[in-house]
Amino acid sequence: MEEKKNNIHTVLLTGANGGLGLKLADKISEHCKKLLLFGRNKKSLLKLKKKLEAKHTSVIYKEFPINLNSKEGVIKAINLIKKENRINVLINCAAKFSVKSIIQSSYKDLTSDFHLNFFAPFMIAKECSKKMLKSKKGVILNIGSSSSYTASPDTAIYSSSKHALLGMSRAFQIELGSKGIRSIFVAPGSIQTKMGKKVKNQDYSTFIEPENLADFLLSLILQDNNMIINEVKINRTNYKWVTQLI
Repeated sequence: MEEKKNNIHTVLLTGANGGLGLKLADKISEHCKKLLLFGRNKKSLLKLKKKLEAKHTSVIYKEFPINLNSKEGVIKAINLIKKENRINVLINCAAKFSVKSIIQSSYKDLTSDFHLNFFAPFMIAKECSKKMLKSKKGVILNIGSSSSYTASPDTAIYSSSKHALLGMSRAFQIELGSKGIRSIFVAPGSIQTKMGKKVKNQDYSTFIEPENLADFLLSLILQDNNMIINEVKINRTNYKWVTQLI
């Protein structure tokens, strides 16, 4: 029987079939009994599930093809969460990176990006928190961006949505931290993923490797529940890690 390194019962991972999500799904499987996989593409989710089941034989996997960049998708996610007995760790990893100037941006662009980058993480975290409060322990890990603190040309909507996610993560920690729920916000720089390839005027080879970032994120999840690390900025300078605790 596969021996678990840590005893986490149930983990919910959004954006499971994205570049970073794939790495997180594999690594968190070494520490949990059940993993709920949220992702947009049904075919790639099933492929991921089969791959994980072959490697981590003692873990129960449930895949949920779901589009979180709409109101209907967010409601579907909430209803799925309600059916689960417990959720101990939530990883809000799903994200959308739009490259459009302010003048070109439409209301549809705004609502679509905010649904995926802010509305869905907020409502999913809220629903998971209800289950975490019952056990007086839980972790909500929000994957932000360096754009949560800065802005750059043609990323107004993305930057605004990631600023909102930062505010949400801080609010959850203030309101629920004393009740045993850790809300952690991680702001990585550009990552070597499909989404990272949209970043302009930067050397892709210097971007953060998804596997290395996943290892670091896992260490935050597994830290002592009495420790308080609420915000972390991560980047690479000359191929070296630069980590800043906020």
